[in-house]
Amino acid sequence: MVYSSRDPVGLTIKRLGYAIEEIQEEPIDFQYNLGDVIVVLCRHTSSRGIPSLTVHHPGNPTEATLGGRPRELGIAYPSLASHIFRSILTLPLEVEKTLEATHHGPTDIRKPVIFVEVGSSEREWTNERLVKATVDRVLQSLDSFLPQCEAVAVGLGGGHYAPSFNRLTIKGLCFGHIISKHSMNGISEEVLRQAVKKSIERVEMAILDNLNRSLKEKVVKAIAETGVEVLEQEKLGEGFKVRRF
Repeated sequence: MVYSSRDPVGLTIKRLGYAIEEIQEEPIDFQYNLGDVIVVLCRHTSSRGIPSLTVHHPGNPTEATLGGRPRELGIAYPSLASHIFRSILTLPLEVEKTLEATHHGPTDIRKPVIFVEVGSSEREWTNERLVKATVDRVLQSLDSFLPQCEAVAVGLGGGHYAPSFNRLTIKGLCFGHIISKHSMNGISEEVLRQAVKKSIERVEMAILDNLNRSLKEKVVKAIAETGVEVLEQEKLGEGFKVRRF
């Protein structure tokens, strides 16, 4: 686990006295290669301003970048990210808890990286009770971690906060990279292949959420060689099921 001395959540963690590795760079663009997996605790910023806890993998699916290189994804750890998310869901805190689509750097660390973020304003970043509860739960998650997945998947489409993929994770799937519908409109076939291949666990399926036919066909073409099954979500009122595309 690491935090940044240039990040307000990191400064709150430091103030609380945790013996967690401190980095000097910005969380979205740092170099660190110790350990088997890197879990970054930092701030989440949102124009919505909703108090939240989010979990995601890093990467830039398109030319748009915020740290890291364009059209490059980091390495995902689906079972661990999903385990952390499920653990955070049980925190008795009145905040939104969600997966996020893959976004921002770093992109060139050769180990899996998972971001756990506290949002969405300075009120939450400096809230010692909220930050402490989050850090403690992540530490507990790492101590109790055993890979438990009905299947390992990538999520393609849907919103940035991935409500459909949140529900599937609760039901037992484990997600590596999630590419939002917004990013899918400008994504290359090579990055789609990265979404499948840049995972320390073998991805078994790509699950589509609200993509048009041309994007569906682009996905099938891009990942045909990987042997990954392409499935599509079908919404039924408040529920959903997954069917073959």
